[in-house]
Amino acid sequence: MNKKGVTLLEILVATVILGMVMSGLTAIFIASKRWTMHSRWRVTAGEVSRDFLEPLLREVRAQESSAGANDGWDQANNLLRGGSYSTSKTAGSKAYTGTYTNSNIAIGSGSVRKVKLNLGWQEVQ
Repeated sequence: MNKKGVTLLEILVATVILGMVMSGLTAIFIASKRWTMHSRWRVTAGEVSRDFLEPLLREVRAQESSAGANDGWDQANNLLRGGSYSTSKTAGSKAYTGTYTNSNIAIGSGSVRKVKLNLGWQEVQ
């Protein structure tokens, strides 16, 4: 007997294989979306960091032009009193928190002020 057709077992095996392939593709798409959002937040963080540092740069330039030296750096826009300072900004619907840390670095007979900005945000999983 030569019967043509598909058995129930073949249909079940094909369905299981299709389900495994589809679940793998779904996982890839979800990971891709997360990575895209993370990259978007990082780019936005770069733009926000410029907003955090721009007032410092303006104040330092103004002090250098008026005083001729960096001795007024600690009063720069009241952002760097002491060793660190935290603040936050919102871009879109995401809140970014910045923490400034400053220190003096000795170079030859003088010193240079080093400012480090750590920027953080909460990612949605």
